[in-house]
Amino acid sequence: MTLSVYYLNCSGNQSESHDGSSDHLILASPSFVQAVQVCVGITCVLSALGAALIIFSFAAFKELRTAARQVLLNLSVADIIVAGSHLTGLFLNYERYVRADQQALEASSRDPRCVSQAAFTVFGTIASFLWTMAIAVYMFCVIVFKKSKLARRLVVVFYLVCWGLPAVIVLYLALEWKFGFHPSATIGWCYVAPNSTIAQVVAEVIGYDLWSYLLIAVLLLLCVPLFFYLRCAAQRPEQERWLLSLPGRTLYLDLKFILIPVIFVLLRVWSFIAVFATFYTSDEQKLSFECSRFNLATVMLAGIGNSAQGLANFILFCCFTKLVREKLFGFFCGCSA
Repeated sequence: MTLSVYYLNCSGNQSESHDGSSDHLILASPSFVQAVQVCVGITCVLSALGAALIIFSFAAFKELRTAARQVLLNLSVADIIVAGSHLTGLFLNYERYVRADQQALEASSRDPRCVSQAAFTVFGTIASFLWTMAIAVYMFCVIVFKKSKLARRLVVVFYLVCWGLPAVIVLYLALEWKFGFHPSATIGWCYVAPNSTIAQVVAEVIGYDLWSYLLIAVLLLLCVPLFFYLRCAAQRPEQERWLLSLPGRTLYLDLKFILIPVIFVLLRVWSFIAVFATFYTSDEQKLSFECSRFNLATVMLAGIGNSAQGLANFILFCCFTKLVREKLFGFFCGCSA
């Protein structure tokens, strides 16, 4: 994704002005940097805690250990990696590089702190995308194809693809020195370093953009048809009997997994807006967007949304799921919710 964090002169030139005049969009001003660190930092902490509680509920309560919850467990691990790397980048690398000159930005690709944080961010982000797609495939197999055993066997494939592929991509990017601080990529953390070469464009695509488009395709091809399939099934007695024949309360828990890819895309809609405004508009339209107050909101909301998946899943699967909520309250408070 692409987000501007330079001092940008709205006549079209980058500027180092500190006068705070209205013709400058000061996304790198100290006040904005601090606001990002506070808002996005709090989101990262809450997201990591929420994902940790999902993992705890899986480990502590046997009746929650379904195959679908096992996929959610791995997604939560990826969400913790994302939140932790974002939080680390916000406080270790953001202020260090956000107002840096071109020479310092190029040197960031050799900075161990920047490179290691970028590697974890790319690894966690791609893994999170892939595990989200895996949930959509799993639910499609179970509900539409009625192949529960096949879906459980696919979990092994999910492990290989969803952890192995990000590791291979990160290894490639690290060996090619593609990591660094990109002043127009993400908000506050190191990622894929800036460069205009074809190899660098490929690096940016496999580092984020490709998985964004794939997830949207999965959402359209699997989740939307699945939603309408369930609506039709509820009106057909034989289909309704089959759905109700699934084990006990697991059906109620597992049907919520359909919402995960939808929530994932909604949280990242601000990133998609920034990508569209940067890559698919003219220079004049791009400049107009970056000089607008809407861009300030987009930058902030993209940072929050990209870090909030663990928190959103916790709200959906712990707070809004009675069985899990009761068990967590009983464990921590000795009372029922």
